[in-house]
Amino acid sequence: MIGRLAPSRSHLEEALALHDPTSHRAVVRQAGLHPHVNAQFSLGFALFLLGFPDQALAQITAAISEARRLVHPPSLASSLAVGSILLSLLRDHAVLDEWVAQLVALATEQGFPHWSAQGRIYHGWVKVNTGDVAAGISLLRSGQDAFCATGAKLLLPHYMGLLATACEIAGRIEEAISLLGRCVADR
Repeated sequence: MIGRLAPSRSHLEEALALHDPTSHRAVVRQAGLHPHVNAQFSLGFALFLLGFPDQALAQITAAISEARRLVHPPSLASSLAVGSILLSLLRDHAVLDEWVAQLVALATEQGFPHWSAQGRIYHGWVKVNTGDVAAGISLLRSGQDAFCATGAKLLLPHYMGLLATACEIAGRIEEAISLLGRCVADR
């Protein structure tokens, strides 16, 4: 329900309440993601957008724990990636660094290029915010290139915004403005 966060929250809470691990086993094979974990991290993101960052983080942390318990790598990677988006917005760089390390290790082990690219982007963002701006910008760029190479576009404006902010921090204002202009033009 695009743009309708309160109903989305209600629907996701209902999905969590109705989840039946036995009858939903086939959905995991068909969808590739575990529906309960997917509902948890999606609810976390909706809660964040509704202004409840602590509840959001709790839901995403629960999704990560559930994905680990289920030993389901795609659901774990998705949960860590969504958690990384949230932590980048909350500017919790210590936990972000920990989750990104787990995401990169998992993506490398499982051969998940999409999540590997996201991990590289967020690793770059951590570097920028912990003082290694040049290395961070390099990781943001290479991660963004790898992300685009997968054909994904959904989070590209967010990633370009991170790179533009990193360029601004580095004093490269014209480059930051150019990146933001590209973002707007690509919409």
